[in-house]
Amino acid sequence: MEPLLNSSSYILVPKKNFVRYALPYEVLPTFMCCEVNQKKVFDKEIAKSLFSQESVANENLILEVNTEDNDEYISFSNIKKVYFSNQENLDLFLERSYENYDVNSLDCYILALGGNDINTKVDIIYPSKINKSLFTRKMALRDSVIGLIYEKLKNNTNLQYFFGLLKSPIKLNEIINLLFDSDLNKSIEKEIQIDFFKICSEYNLTEGWNPINIVSDFENKISENIKTSSEFQAWVLTVKKIINGDNVNIVFDDNGNITLRAMTLVLLNPEIFQLESIKNNSNFVIGDNVYKLALKFLKARLGYSYLSADDRMLVGENRELLQDIISYVYNLDETSCDNYLSDKIEIKNTNQDKQFNILKHGWLKTVSEDQFKIIFSIKGIKPIAGFSLDLIYEKEEKLLLRIIDRNSPKGMTKFKGQLALNIIELQKDLPDNSRFEVNDQGLVLILPLLWINEINLSNHLKEVFDILKPLAIAQKSSKLIDDVLIS
Repeated sequence: MEPLLNSSSYILVPKKNFVRYALPYEVLPTFMCCEVNQKKVFDKEIAKSLFSQESVANENLILEVNTEDNDEYISFSNIKKVYFSNQENLDLFLERSYENYDVNSLDCYILALGGNDINTKVDIIYPSKINKSLFTRKMALRDSVIGLIYEKLKNNTNLQYFFGLLKSPIKLNEIINLLFDSDLNKSIEKEIQIDFFKICSEYNLTEGWNPINIVSDFENKISENIKTSSEFQAWVLTVKKIINGDNVNIVFDDNGNITLRAMTLVLLNPEIFQLESIKNNSNFVIGDNVYKLALKFLKARLGYSYLSADDRMLVGENRELLQDIISYVYNLDETSCDNYLSDKIEIKNTNQDKQFNILKHGWLKTVSEDQFKIIFSIKGIKPIAGFSLDLIYEKEEKLLLRIIDRNSPKGMTKFKGQLALNIIELQKDLPDNSRFEVNDQGLVLILPLLWINEINLSNHLKEVFDILKPLAIAQKSSKLIDDVLIS
């Protein structure tokens, strides 16, 4: 047990927010914390009152922080202690395995109040429920930038300019500029690299990967002098032919435009394991420079938040420096960076009928449900080993068919070779407003959200499975059985 003995500041945060959002990004956004007596950060007297009045419920934590700033994002290096209401909650927290962060590195305690408890009146306002999709989009570009900074620190690159970042105001775009090679022969090539890096950060694992949309968005965002250049126009024509399934002779060696070749490689292979497999096991000759740049683009899709706890340890003694840089980057003025998908974000009103209607289909069996999504198995559909074929409803967001489950024992190993080529070929045959994506759930087929409300959902899915037959993802005996409708 640990008493509150010092003059540090304190923060009350829902444990769910801390675990789901703060730990992966390794920074504490104050907007996901509680207001106590109209303050996000409060003194130890208020903290003691919270405990003595049992206002710290099992689902909350109190963090002791060493900060005098009014920053929206607090560095993890400034989190000194984590307090729990009882031993059971502390033990559960430490015993739980979190992939992105080793919680045993945190100083965790049960609070000992002592004999002079203070009963100051406390008013608590809890933060609004966080929309995971919107939160991820808000964090995306900075997360990708921090991922590149992590690579620099891990490889012991000269850190002088990073120290400078912490001492003087700078815009996010200036940091990105520093992270890309300054010795490129053409400034236009550097501009293309940075713009494509930003696109990759927005189409991250959560958002999904769709080559058609990416090429379109990229064309809309680049400067006019690049867009009208003959070399770029030739590249657009080539990748569109590839996406449409045409036979195109493409090369990936270093004897050409490295940037455009790396971008082509990434468009066709949006996963790091795919890129590594092609380099090591295919007949393609991939130049070292093309490969390194393609890897840089793909790491923008992962950012820092997807790194494992073991990977994060690789920066060694630079860990606290990195944590300070993380909070610095997130505290930069948001107007200093671009968000390519911001105009596509729609805030939808909650409609309980949507959830009710899809549950009326008796041929859908609920496998799991949480506040964000429902996962259904489909009666009569039998996936081949390595495939999933679950129907997933992300509430008020998306309806999708999960073809490969990223978190299954076999992971994404099936997404390669002929399957990847067939997916590109089938894109043109899909229903309107449908598309294949590779995201944090795996390989998925996004379906029209309006189907949620339609009684003939089964007919739509039967048509989809007919279209997907060339992929050989379901057993031949599979047949959707829609003989049950719950009244």
